[in-house]
Amino acid sequence: MNKLKKPAGLLLCMTLALSLILILLVSMALPIGIAYASQLFEYYNVATYSSGLIICENRWVAQTFTAESDHSVTSVRLPLRREGDPGMVTVSIQGTDENGHPNGTELASETIAGSTLPAAGGVWTEIFFTTPCNLTGGQKYAIVIRAPFAVYDPDYEFVVWYMGYDWGAGTYDEGNLEESQNGGSTWSSSTTSDLQFEVYGDEPPPPPPVGGELYPVDKLAVIVPWITLTAIIAGGIGVLLIRRKAHKQI
Repeated sequence: MNKLKKPAGLLLCMTLALSLILILLVSMALPIGIAYASQLFEYYNVATYSSGLIICENRWVAQTFTAESDHSVTSVRLPLRREGDPGMVTVSIQGTDENGHPNGTELASETIAGSTLPAAGGVWTEIFFTTPCNLTGGQKYAIVIRAPFAVYDPDYEFVVWYMGYDWGAGTYDEGNLEESQNGGSTWSSSTTSDLQFEVYGDEPPPPPPVGGELYPVDKLAVIVPWITLTAIIAGGIGVLLIRRKAHKQI
């Protein structure tokens, strides 16, 4: 039996070496892209909650902003509160028309239950978009909120979006507050008032290397199983070879 130790050990080492080579080849065949964590881009967050605008029924409210660069929008954070149960609340990103009003084209939209919003003021809520959108640097966009099922009178149901400072004292220069009293059909602007907001997203990935393809980070879901499967197969082959060699020599 001692005579088997050296061949078996050598064979095991060769099997492990083969496994490493196969893993390296698989990794090279499926290059891994770079992960980009969501970051804060445009914002107006002065942390003053003395006044806000009511959103209910056909009364929609928006805040426009100018994209500082090309990037996606994965979520927005807004200082909101609810009164009663305002029903379903929709937050969307829209483009703007030649007058700077929301143009009705939703680039990203998410609907949440109004009952999940905080009942107290001054609490920031993050709304994640299931399908993010891409913005172009230098272009103006709008964050639009509507709560069409909230009945102000007589149920006293609504959503409040808080402003920065008091009415008439906005300091965000790259956009302004917008109001609609008819469900977004027409809008009026307030160039001296702003609602607070934060826009989060990702920068665009760099171009693919010359002669190659840049895979998104979710390719890890493909690479890892391949590496695991390769190691298992190689290890299994090694064990079978060792047992067969031992059986023959016995």
